[in-house]
Amino acid sequence: MIKKRDLDEWARQEKAAQAEFLTLEEEDTCPSGCDLTLYKKVLALREKRADVDDAMGELNKAIEELRKAGERQTAKQRAIDKELAASEQDTQQLQSEKQSRFNQLDVMVPLSTRQLCCLEAPSPTQQNSTLPAQAAGCLVFTTERIESLQAENKKLR
Repeated sequence: MIKKRDLDEWARQEKAAQAEFLTLEEEDTCPSGCDLTLYKKVLALREKRADVDDAMGELNKAIEELRKAGERQTAKQRAIDKELAASEQDTQQLQSEKQSRFNQLDVMVPLSTRQLCCLEAPSPTQQNSTLPAQAAGCLVFTTERIESLQAENKKLR
């Protein structure tokens, strides 16, 4: 079993070693028994590692900031998409309502008499169709459609 006295001795030795290292590092002196070029390379590598660690810390901060900015932009995009969909739905509803109201409007179309061809069925005494006294209640057909209807009528007779 380790005694308290041994633990205290180890702690004292560790503190002494750390103090000696810090003193050597602050004074920038090579420890005895160590090659000076090797010591300088170690110091240069330590300095380079500290620089790399600092750069990595800055890069990690920048990456984190960019990730957060991307998340904010994604959230904004979702909100905009939601608003756009709602606006498009409102626009579609408005257009449907507008079309429905237009469909309810009565529209008067002025026609000249030469554009009218409103015929009544021939009476037994007449052979040809005649124009009615009033044009109310007339159906409007294109000339081609009237001709096809008349041809079909003759065919069925």
